[in-house]
Amino acid sequence: MKIIAYSLEDKAGCNIVRQISEEFRPMLYSFPHSLLFLEKWKYAIPDLCIVASRHSSKSGKPTLTAHVPGNFGHAKMGGKERELSLAPALYLAQALKKL
Repeated sequence: MKIIAYSLEDKAGCNIVRQISEEFRPMLYSFPHSLLFLEKWKYAIPDLCIVASRHSSKSGKPTLTAHVPGNFGHAKMGGKERELSLAPALYLAQALKKL
């Protein structure tokens, strides 16, 4: 099972989902709150979870990106320190090409 999760609080995530909804409707899961601290998933654990969300670059320049969640160092925004998720390279490459 593959899913695309987004928060109804995140305007950018909602805009992303609007752009892809025709093609990916069965995979879409909306949440009424921020996904940053989503800890309890009440469905079957997906094989792949894509999160459509707003991000900002250090430079402040608008950017479109795809990345794997995790922390190289301190876990300032949650998660575990010095822990990264597995990177599904094929899906990351496809996402970047589509962007």
